[in-house]
Amino acid sequence: MKKALITKKLNYLNGEKTQIKNAVTTFNKLTSDLANLENKNENEIQKDIAKALFQLECLKDIFNPEKVNELYKNELKKNNKIISQKTIKINKKFKKIEGKNIDLICTNIYNASENDKYVSTYYFDIVLHGTDIVVGKTDARLGFNENLFYGGNTGYSIDPKYRGNGYAGEAVKLLKNPFKENGFNKIIITNNPDNFASIRVCEKLGARLICTLPIPEYNDQYLRGDRYKNIWEYVFE
Repeated sequence: MKKALITKKLNYLNGEKTQIKNAVTTFNKLTSDLANLENKNENEIQKDIAKALFQLECLKDIFNPEKVNELYKNELKKNNKIISQKTIKINKKFKKIEGKNIDLICTNIYNASENDKYVSTYYFDIVLHGTDIVVGKTDARLGFNENLFYGGNTGYSIDPKYRGNGYAGEAVKLLKNPFKENGFNKIIITNNPDNFASIRVCEKLGARLICTLPIPEYNDQYLRGDRYKNIWEYVFE
């Protein structure tokens, strides 16, 4: 039944794919994946079906660009200049931020200069609460430019053996003070359409999926091999 649904959606998209050039690559890959299902085992098939269905849903925004949130659409520029915001200088240090299950330990601070391609950033180790056991890393990127629209105001990574405990989501919540101290009540979080673990983090946080967009060829994310990004908005409580 799921295979039939994919086929139905692909047939629909076939009549629409000329509307937006950047969607063709993803469309063709989904078609190829569908044709190769017979050569895979059951687990691989289920994984591919789930991925394909999610990507097809994401394509709705690509085929309907008018749905993209105007606030962010208007800020997209084909350069790396800071957009509508002066460079932030980090004055207050957050050496340690304590949570329920984890703590954040600040390991470095980067202060951007005027016209810098990058923005001022806090870097944190994620440690088990009350210990010095490092289980991952996160950061708080204080600014907004095109790179951050596709890359996000924060990133997170958890060591494999500590995954599944909700540490990434808790880490994002703990970044509230560094962001709010510098004027941010909400932030952008991004992930790849096939990064289901990161997507679950955003969903559990209650973040809002603004859109899924193709990445411009000149962007750093594209040069690293990414082609599409889910762009989420997370508002701190």
